[in-house]
Amino acid sequence: NEKFENSLMLVAFVDKIIAGAIRLEFYSKKKTAKRAKFGMYVDSVFWSKGVASALIKRAEFELAKRKIYRLEANDIVFSTNKRGLAFYKKQGFKIEGVAKKALLFDGKRVDGFYLAKEVGVVV
Repeated sequence: NEKFENSLMLVAFVDKIIAGAIRLEFYSKKKTAKRAKFGMYVDSVFWSKGVASALIKRAEFELAKRKIYRLEANDIVFSTNKRGLAFYKKQGFKIEGVAKKALLFDGKRVDGFYLAKEVGVVV
């Protein structure tokens, strides 16, 4: 199993209210270094208000400082999550794999997608 020696939590505030957060986990093994995984949450009150975009942009800034070239979604994304998939596509993420019928949605098995993007020069 991969161990993460360090991580970073970025929190977005709107009028002193937590609107969302993104957690970055940096790979520590030499053969997988220069990559990071992320998990993100945005309160539904703040959807379509630029919070998620701002969190991704700030995360990419932090990755650039650390010379990390690749950002991967920590969890698979439901194939039924059209809004989320459209957002990630707009941010430059690509589907890199499919987990066939791996998730349960409304009592039915659906696919999940593995998402990632390159955020800098591959080192």
